[in-house]
Amino acid sequence: MKLEIPSFLKKKKPIRENKRRNGPWREFSKNGILVQEGQYLNGVRVGKWKLYYETGELVMEENYVYGVMEGPFKSFYKNGQVLSEGYYVENKREGKFLIYDISGNLTKTMLFRADVLVEEQNHSTE
Repeated sequence: MKLEIPSFLKKKKPIRENKRRNGPWREFSKNGILVQEGQYLNGVRVGKWKLYYETGELVMEENYVYGVMEGPFKSFYKNGQVLSEGYYVENKREGKFLIYDISGNLTKTMLFRADVLVEEQNHSTE
């Protein structure tokens, strides 16, 4: 004899003891491709987070301190070459951000203070 689950119970979401995310976290696209991974502590991001293109290549590395972007940041082209790198303090760009072309040549340096662009310098790629 097979036990049937009543239809009104099938529609309800399972109850969780703790609704906050804790520990390692991996999120996948509808196609099963990893799109982001990192760590949660009491429902907020902590440590290094990696985000991926839908084709699986690394697109960004971010760092969090209890839900706030803090520390080094890098973004990447699909070929794995660094596109940009810089530093965040309390969710704001701070200091030098370096921008590269797809071949890895430095094309621009931007200086930020509390997420405000204060200086920009273009570099020749010839």
